[in-house]
Amino acid sequence: MTTTLKERYESVHDAILAGPNRELQEWIDSGTAWLLEGHVGRTAMAALQDGAAVLSPVRHQDYYGNQVPSYPDVVDQVGSAGSVANAEAYEESK
Repeated sequence: MTTTLKERYESVHDAILAGPNRELQEWIDSGTAWLLEGHVGRTAMAALQDGAAVLSPVRHQDYYGNQVPSYPDVVDQVGSAGSVANAEAYEESK
């Protein structure tokens, strides 16, 4: 059975919300991470690069008006910051 990108996103997103990065993931989902002080945005970006978080399903704008992509906007592969595949690989490695 083939799973869709959305189904994979929902599965890995649920796993992230059940773990220690819940609050950071919620800030990424709401766009708040991109509007708070720089440390929060840098922490969110590091989590996305590591796979400890995943981009939200909708685009957001940061404090300066730059667009933050959604998970469907990025290449879905391990190593691609914010991608579902990157988050899946992180969850599997725990």
